[in-house]
Amino acid sequence: MFPTGKRGTMRRGASLDHGLAPSDRVILHVDMDAFYAQVEQMLKPDLRGKPVIVGLGRSRRGVVTACSYEAKAFGVKSGMSGYEALKLCPRAEVVRGSMDTYTYLSEKTREVFGDFTPIVEPASIDEAYLDISGCMTCYSDAVALASALKAEIKRRIALVCSVGVSVNKHLAKISSALEKPDGLTTMWPHELREKLWPLAVSKIYGIGPVTTRTLNGIGVFKIGELAEAPISLLKRHLGSGAEHFKRIANGENVSSVHRHEDLSDEKSISHARTFNYDSDDIEYLHSVILHLSDKVVSRMKKGGFLTRTVSLRVRFSDFTTITRDKSLQKPTEKVETVYETARSLLPLRRVNREKVRLLGVKVTSLSRAESTPQMTLFGDTRSERQIVAANAVEDIRRKFGKESIVRAGSLKFIESG
Repeated sequence: MFPTGKRGTMRRGASLDHGLAPSDRVILHVDMDAFYAQVEQMLKPDLRGKPVIVGLGRSRRGVVTACSYEAKAFGVKSGMSGYEALKLCPRAEVVRGSMDTYTYLSEKTREVFGDFTPIVEPASIDEAYLDISGCMTCYSDAVALASALKAEIKRRIALVCSVGVSVNKHLAKISSALEKPDGLTTMWPHELREKLWPLAVSKIYGIGPVTTRTLNGIGVFKIGELAEAPISLLKRHLGSGAEHFKRIANGENVSSVHRHEDLSDEKSISHARTFNYDSDDIEYLHSVILHLSDKVVSRMKKGGFLTRTVSLRVRFSDFTTITRDKSLQKPTEKVETVYETARSLLPLRRVNREKVRLLGVKVTSLSRAESTPQMTLFGDTRSERQIVAANAVEDIRRKFGKESIVRAGSLKFIESG
């Protein structure tokens, strides 16, 4: 399917001698290669081996949502305008794509993940983190398990992925991108000097163009230079993020892999979406917020929760992130309330100056629905009708699937997928 790039490669150091401490975790980052385009090539054999662009719409004047490796070889990238992409690759096959299909196949890959470990943290529709620390009794080592996982995905779903193997999420994510497509790459602690440190600082997740320019301005171009730079110098130029990035450069991140189920009893429920291309379209951003609010409330209802605090997370094109929250007068389980509150937190003036790359909606201060007083006999009938309608929506989704019914206001986001 992919004539370009190395296939099935495993970098030096993937032996039994990993140099791990007893306390080290073993984490996989699984990234489905060019997922949307690969799905289209899998479903339509005549597209295999050809440059494929997903998106653009019927007019072909939109933006590239995703592209195959054959299209990438011509310089086509996600987020590029259709005009520019087709100028670079005029013979590209353009397909509209189907988010329902991508979601279905994403869920199928997660079923495969569950056969190898119960600790799976989806990061997006086409990537996930897996903690396999206690799951290697049937395999000689982590690389053998990762290889078996890749083979099982290919056998059951006919798709290929790239896998990074390391001791934490950041290193696993970086390593999964080193040999694409269909790669399997390790980054053990003793391999950092050889594999991590020669990479550009921009390879660290969270270091965008602005931070890259700042680091380059003080003579820090490689991750190794960041690892060895004086923390006092980094703090002067990076502020509170200095220690975080220095720890990653030294392979010291200890973030855990969290299952969604682990958050069901709890302190918070959230959903976020990273865009295929940065946007300052307010109508589109509102559509995304509604979609995320709907997903959050759906999980609230499933767990029997009400919320009193709504938060909105916004990450801009330069990777700076802000979070705003607002407390409600009384607990709610209504999508309309969560959405209106989250939407009111969007910093419109800044959005008019900078594009947005990620939005997230979170609810906290949760309480059990049964612990909240019943509605009065002569209460707000409009509110009661909204609750009845919302419960009917959830009943339909439980019977026919999560995407069987969606809110009209979120269609602009859904159809752009």
